[in-house]
Parts: sequence; structure tokens; C-alpha cells
Amino acid sequence: MMAVVEWIEQRLKKEGLSLGKLIQEEHHRQAAAQVTVGNIITSMRLLSTLDWKDFFEKVSLIDPELKKDPAGVYARMDFATRDRYRHAVERVSKGAKKSELEIAQKVLELAQAARAANEDTAHSHVGYFLIEKGVEQLEAQVGYRPPLRERVFRAIERHATIIALGRVIAFAGGTKDPLISFRGGYL
Repeated sequence: MMAVVEWIEQRLKKEGLSLGKLIQEEHHRQAAAQVTVGNIITSMRLLSTLDWKDFFEKVSLIDPELKKDPAGVYARMDFATRDRYRHAVERVSKGAKKSELEIAQKVLELAQAARAANEDTAHSHVGYFLIEKGVEQLEAQVGYRPPLRERVFRAIERHATIIALGRVIAFAGGTKDPLISFRGGYL
């Protein structure tokens, strides 16, 4: 065992190093790693105590805009509903290739215009333009282009009755039961 230690010391000496110095550097590296891990754990504990919903709404750029809702409803809604509205802003923003702040400002502008025109009170709420019938008006004004999947879904939604009747007819046409067979004149 001593021969091995002497051999290592000789090899290190040729490299201009000493065993004691290497051991000291390793202890220093391990101590630094221990401090880093301790800091990480402390930071994680702190992060777990934060109210992320509150933090998110404080740093959000669009939340203050939507809180200017002319109907005064947005600020009184629960977090989940406000979050749904923020996701709607994000969706339109991506499809229109505009910033979320621009979309939120346009929503606010449309709601204020509806209020000024004495339209239905519901139309002066920002939600009307984000998740209700006014969304088409918003999308048209900001140049929103829905992805293919959304266009297909909207087409199905617009023609739901025709599609449902088509499925019933297709099902009835393929049955062997004469009482519900469309081909036999019954339905």
C-alpha cells in the first residue's frame, strides 16, 4: 500500500503537483458542491411557499388590460375563469401573429365601443369577445387565421345537424332490421 502512495506522489511531483494539494482541492470542491445543494434546497422550499396564481397575475402584462373591462366583471371572476380568458388571448395572439398585449388591447377597445354604442350589456364585457359570439369579430379585426384542426372543428360545429342526420341515415341504411331499414321505407 505504501508503495502505491509513494508511486502516486512521484508521478504527481513530475507533474508539479502534490498529493496534499490535490486532497485539499477535492475537499474544497466537495464543500462548494454541498453549499450549492443546500442553496438549491432552500430555494425550492421558498418556491413551494409562493402563491403562484397571485404571482402570475402580478407579472402578467395582459391581466391589467383585461381588468379595465367596461362591464367591471373580469376583476371579480375566479382565477380559473380569468385564466381561461388569458388562454383565449394567447390563442388569438398566435393565430394573428400579434402580441398578447395587442390582442388584450383590441378586446378592451371592442368592449368599450360596445358600451359606448349602448349595445347589450353582455357585449361590453371582455369575455364576449374572447369566449362568446364576439370572438369572430375580434378574430376578423386582428387577422386571426385558425389552424386546420380548428377550421375543421368549426365546420363540423356549424353543420352539426346535417352531420348527425347523415350518420343516422348511414346507420339506418346499413341495418338488416326491416322496422328501421331506410331502404325498406321505414325509419
